[in-house]
Amino acid sequence: MHIISLPPSNEIGIEKMGVWDKINMDGCGYLLSLGKPMMPLKRIFIELPPHAKYNGIEFSAGERIEIKGTYHIIPSPEIILPSSIEKTEELHEEWERNYLNAYSSDKPYPGKIGKVIGFFTKGDKNYVIVDVYPFQYHPLSQKLFYYKHIDVKICYTNMLPKTKRGGESYDYIIITSKNLYDAITSTDFIEWKSSLGYKIKIVNVTDDLISEQEGKDLAQKIRNFLRNYYEIWGIKYVLIVGDYTTVPMRYCYPYGEVPTDAYYADLSFSDEKSWDSDGDGRYGEYGEDNPDFKAEVYVGRIPTNNIEKIKYTLNKIVRFEKDSGEWKNAALHAGAILFFENQDNSEYPFVDGARGLNAIEEDFMDGWNVSHYSEQEGIMPSLYKWNALNEEAFTNDWRNGKYAIVNWEGHGAPSGVSRLIWEWDDGDGVPESGSEIRQPSFFNTYSNVDDDYPSIVFAVSCNVGRPEPDEYGNLGIKMLTDPTFGCGVAVLSATRGAAVSAEFPPYSGAEGFCYYFNKYIIEKNASVGEALYEGKFEVHSKYGWEHYLEYQNLFDYNLYGDPSMKLLLNLPNVEIIEPDNYIYAFGFKLLPFFKPLIFGKVIVEARASSDTYKIEFYIDDNLKYVDETPPYQWTWKEFAFGKHEIKVVAYSENGKKAEDSIEVLKIL
Repeated sequence: MHIISLPPSNEIGIEKMGVWDKINMDGCGYLLSLGKPMMPLKRIFIELPPHAKYNGIEFSAGERIEIKGTYHIIPSPEIILPSSIEKTEELHEEWERNYLNAYSSDKPYPGKIGKVIGFFTKGDKNYVIVDVYPFQYHPLSQKLFYYKHIDVKICYTNMLPKTKRGGESYDYIIITSKNLYDAITSTDFIEWKSSLGYKIKIVNVTDDLISEQEGKDLAQKIRNFLRNYYEIWGIKYVLIVGDYTTVPMRYCYPYGEVPTDAYYADLSFSDEKSWDSDGDGRYGEYGEDNPDFKAEVYVGRIPTNNIEKIKYTLNKIVRFEKDSGEWKNAALHAGAILFFENQDNSEYPFVDGARGLNAIEEDFMDGWNVSHYSEQEGIMPSLYKWNALNEEAFTNDWRNGKYAIVNWEGHGAPSGVSRLIWEWDDGDGVPESGSEIRQPSFFNTYSNVDDDYPSIVFAVSCNVGRPEPDEYGNLGIKMLTDPTFGCGVAVLSATRGAAVSAEFPPYSGAEGFCYYFNKYIIEKNASVGEALYEGKFEVHSKYGWEHYLEYQNLFDYNLYGDPSMKLLLNLPNVEIIEPDNYIYAFGFKLLPFFKPLIFGKVIVEARASSDTYKIEFYIDDNLKYVDETPPYQWTWKEFAFGKHEIKVVAYSENGKKAEDSIEVLKIL
């Protein structure tokens, strides 16, 4: 039995937002269902015993407490699909229907206290992913209730451990075809990655390791190969070399068809129990199939069959990783208007693409050199007074500058991205597509850029990563693989339409993916593959929509590039592993909690990379202890009360440093 203890009701923050009330709770995200009350949720990971087989789950709740007063809980924001005015209008109508149905009823919302989201494996540990809902709201009477704790009982069967095969170990797998094998091995890529400590194995799609797997098609055989070997070999990264015809993407069906490589990352269960659990051959159907989106391995792709372009791309990645110049702390941003207020009588709010980029700058890029552009033309320009966005200004800056990261938001197509300008009004005060709104490109496959300092690119745009050929070229593929263009060294982009939230925050949709991707590569020095998959999962966990467009976005965003590539190498890695989200009493770890709750002393432990020579332990930025030998530990015995920050700083032998921090509650 796992008891999820929650903070006392007097620590719950209820923020007034005009006529609405918003519940704020530390460590929680939100249940976001179009038009319905925006209620906190807590996602937890419950470790199963070694070799256990999950059989089921039971939820029960502690005392249900009414919070005094009446509350008008804010509804979940609307969703916008910039690529389709018609679909956006349908989404608005769906929001209105849900809003009227939810707020005219007094049924408790949500109507459940928890549910299983999925499963994942980390190292030799298996986890169940669970959401719990601490509150229930009665919209008509405006009453709000709260559970002091929620009990979760996991049912499982103990199984025999898996048999190890031959002692082989490969943490980096390259999947390709025989005719592309020599293109890979003739570059500096294998030697370089091996020098970083990776154990690499190249597997051709026709090799027995894949061809003898069970599967209805090649994609399923590849996934079954990875499922059978990722734990045994310790696979962390998978690089696919070849386009979607050589190594297939899995076409999924949340709304239309969406090609994705995420199918090869989420390996928890067989297709029959996850990606196609209803057995109809249509993968990834929202509400019918059950991928959990927690990556067991991180996947990237070099999306071309052209041998010279493969060589060029792999060598460019090596060149980028070897370069540790100051330009690695520089970023270029372009934020176009995504939607005008009441555009086409939609009643939607103003959606300025600069809003998400501004949040990234303020939260993660302190001390960086940032050049940024926003829409400065027309009747309704950007709220952010940045440089005026146009193709000449943006591409000249990119070509002549040195930027490790390029983030943009704008309307997308396979061959380019564009702005929205409300040029004139016929007198009704309504921005009207076609007649009053102009949509010029600010970057496309014919733009004048080069690869002198290629960038990690995150495109908050529809279709930039579309894998199928387009008559005007494929922008995401060209940025990575074309030697005459080549401005990207990793491209994070959507294969189909990318949906965004009408409000930001909450950090939902494609903008949320971009925000958390930048957080991971900047603050945590994560690889681009880890940053994409962990960033997507964090958004899904905290701010995911209960809607088919949530699935579409999660399938949509893929990595063209090397999943193990980092912004900067030679930085130590450090992570606080104790205390975790539990209650601790005088050195003993007791029950799961929404954040570490500590009574008395506690052991603080950090895990660090092998090149670390010392770790400093801080409480609220005050140095407390230095440990120079693993395991890196310090016992916090001092009296303290309330919220405090534990921080660790790791130093490597080459003079680099990295840090990690957590917030804890301490009593005594």
